[in-house]
Amino acid sequence: MLLPCLLASATPTRTWSALDTGIPSRILSSIPGDLVAPSDLPSDFDWRAQVVGTSEHGDNVTVSMATISRNQHIPQYCGSCWAHAATSSLSDRFNIAQREWAAPSQSGTSPLLPGRRSQQINLAPQFLLNCGNDTDAEDVGSCHGGSAFRSFAYIHAKGIVDETCSPYRAKDLWRSPTTGEGSKATTCVPDQICRNCDHTGCYAVAESPTGGAGTFRRYWVDEYGPVGAATSKGVHNIMAEIFKRGPVACSINATNPAFEGKGYVGYNSLVSEAEKKGVAPIFIDAHPTENRDTTHVISLVGWGHEAATSTDYWIGRNSWGTYWGLEDWFLIERGANALLVEEHCYFATPSLTKKH
Repeated sequence: MLLPCLLASATPTRTWSALDTGIPSRILSSIPGDLVAPSDLPSDFDWRAQVVGTSEHGDNVTVSMATISRNQHIPQYCGSCWAHAATSSLSDRFNIAQREWAAPSQSGTSPLLPGRRSQQINLAPQFLLNCGNDTDAEDVGSCHGGSAFRSFAYIHAKGIVDETCSPYRAKDLWRSPTTGEGSKATTCVPDQICRNCDHTGCYAVAESPTGGAGTFRRYWVDEYGPVGAATSKGVHNIMAEIFKRGPVACSINATNPAFEGKGYVGYNSLVSEAEKKGVAPIFIDAHPTENRDTTHVISLVGWGHEAATSTDYWIGRNSWGTYWGLEDWFLIERGANALLVEEHCYFATPSLTKKH
């Protein structure tokens, strides 16, 4: 059995394909893959470089809609890639959606309260470690692995807070250091859901529907479900989903030595060699039949094509720190199901209110 989000020396646990089963989707509208023709998709697309206007000299002005890079292994090792992929892709989608929410609707109103500006929302992976327990399924996850798909289902049911409420600690706070056992009932409590501290100590922050003025708010998921497959139609569906609604979370077989490697040197070596050759560091899966299951979760934010090598690729975000890969980003061959990247992808749509 392969090891989700874990190094080879860590304790074995369930595989990703098993973790993602048994979760009902919530899909209420047509999926972008059925609405967007392949010819309508650009050859290159990247949520990190979106044109928002032109300068006085006529040049395109671009901004990144992607949220911050993360490191799941600081301040200690924690196999929480699933929580990082879920929160990063969903945070990106909140960032993208706020452009639309900030504009007045036909009725002249906006979901954003008067006087508030749209700003980057960074959802809290630690909240999922503390609280994520979907009553309709098995536990969402821990530092020993978990599921982005289950995380989306949990956020739809219970919501999630941002990182200013629950900073990342890379630890199952509910787990006994001696027995390794415990219950999230001990950490999914007010002063662990959202806390503040002053010179006298720490205390729980009050909750309100919209937050602010001394209170915190929860963020929600409306629709969620799987997208993509190891087929040309599946690849198109992933591309259309990213293009129309934002990044997706996908499982991969990261234990491939050429990708991870001891001390995470695998892809780093590829980046160094590519720089010497003046080509893009696109990971090509040389042994695709050896990928028996997935072991890690990342997010995809776009795609491209390198003419020099005639290679289509995905743009992926990891959670191993900016000193890994392309400052925590990577390129991986598209359309070849490299590391099984196109088999287990999931989307979630953001909401500022709980949906029933």
